[in-house]
Amino acid sequence: MRISSLPRRLAFLAALAAVLTWGCGGDEKPDTRSADADTASIEGQIERQINIVMERLKYDDKSAMWENEFEYLHEELTFDDYLKKKAVSHAAADSLSRVEVTSVQELKDSAIVRVVVHFKGLSGRESAVNDTITMYRHDGRWIKPTFSTFARQMAFDSLRQVAIDQAEKEAGQ
Repeated sequence: MRISSLPRRLAFLAALAAVLTWGCGGDEKPDTRSADADTASIEGQIERQINIVMERLKYDDKSAMWENEFEYLHEELTFDDYLKKKAVSHAAADSLSRVEVTSVQELKDSAIVRVVVHFKGLSGRESAVNDTITMYRHDGRWIKPTFSTFARQMAFDSLRQVAIDQAEKEAGQ
């Protein structure tokens, strides 16, 4: 089915930009699969995580979005400042019923994910939109940040490693 109205399409784009900035990390078990794990498992992980974040967003729990930002942003902004950003403050998932991952092309530190976003309107009418998003593998989980960038996280990680190396060097003297 297709989305027929421009407002609904714009709502989808805003929701997708914000909603798919997901990550519920923390309480998940570590991934103990081998490096050659099949793509279907990755698709399932990503789909579950997206849908969990969308469910939390339906209850206006925007911390799900915050959890999907790269960690350097947590050093630069407070959660309250993050909530004031327009894409976050306007994020809503009330008409989104679920996201279905149709394929994942895994790259080194990221993946190109093809999704079908399913909507259910107030009248009960269902519709769907196909889209492609980029996800990032960071700290053992897949994330879709809204504001933070992979390049800035890599710079942050590099500076942190320099500091660790320097501290170890000083401790050894």
